[in-house]
Amino acid sequence: MQLNKEQLKEDIIIQLGGEPDVGIPVEIGDKGLNVAIKRTIEVYSRYKPLIRHESYKTPQTGMFAHVCPEDVTGIRNIDISPGIAPGITSGLAVESAMLSGVPIYYGVGDTFMDIEYLDLRRRWIKTVARELSADPDYGYVVDPETQRWTIYTFGSQQLFVDIETTIYHAQDLSTIPSYSHKWVADYALTEAMLIVGRTRSKYDKIPVAGTSIRLDGQQMIEQATSKQRELIEQIQSMRADLFPHWA
Repeated sequence: MQLNKEQLKEDIIIQLGGEPDVGIPVEIGDKGLNVAIKRTIEVYSRYKPLIRHESYKTPQTGMFAHVCPEDVTGIRNIDISPGIAPGITSGLAVESAMLSGVPIYYGVGDTFMDIEYLDLRRRWIKTVARELSADPDYGYVVDPETQRWTIYTFGSQQLFVDIETTIYHAQDLSTIPSYSHKWVADYALTEAMLIVGRTRSKYDKIPVAGTSIRLDGQQMIEQATSKQRELIEQIQSMRADLFPHWA
């Protein structure tokens, strides 16, 4: 069954002691409920984010910068697949020679000549690696002001890049998996309790019919804070989502 945002709001009001049908109010409106649910999605996405792939190909050579969409909150994995260099496609002769281990004879065995040969061979292997596009590299940064993620790649040939990015779950709760419905509902209730508790804590007592009643604002805040700690520990140990949830 799909988690419904409007039904969740109604459930929260009832659990806080309100009855919309009979006119019993609770000190939280629709905007407050939306804030409680938004904060819940943010916390849930921090621990169980939604995964989306960003795939693209770079120009033929050099460095390339890819700016991720605004909703990307993090990078999980980057997979780079280099293309095959045009000069090597005819039989891959250079690669075959390198891999076959052609025997080398040292002549008189002079130490200086041996070291010079090893340096030459290192440079040759590096050149072949570049020709085969075996030297791609990448890095990524997040702009501290805009929070936009940028992927930088380098390759001597065209690269095919696939990125696993993390994004927040949808505000309508449609992307929350079934095994997390209760967790989300419980956490949203605690966020609503914090809002109501802070409202009630502004007034310690309210006079009624010659006497006064004491409000439970501070008690609600303490209960909500304690429950949130319990829920965070629960989601940290949750193993129901061994497979990621894809967008």
